[in-house]
Amino acid sequence: MSDAVEALRAGKPVILPTDTVYGLCALAETAGPTERLYALKGRDHSQPSALLAADLDHPSPEGHQVIASTLADYGWRELGVSTPAR
Repeated sequence: MSDAVEALRAGKPVILPTDTVYGLCALAETAGPTERLYALKGRDHSQPSALLAADLDHPSPEGHQVIASTLADYGWRELGVSTPAR
């Protein structure tokens, strides 16, 4: 897992296993990794992609701005948020 974290921090995409499929992942706090992920998947910018965060405090406030800007560049106008029940 440390190799995956190191790669993500370096702006590289990684493949991570989930409970059902493998996911191609990148950090969304900068535009470069997101653009690379879309290119690797052959995905048009108008197609949505999942955005996962550990909690509502992550990413950083600066990261939120970059993510919002990047998503807008990819044509996203709405974002759904799922949180655990409290």
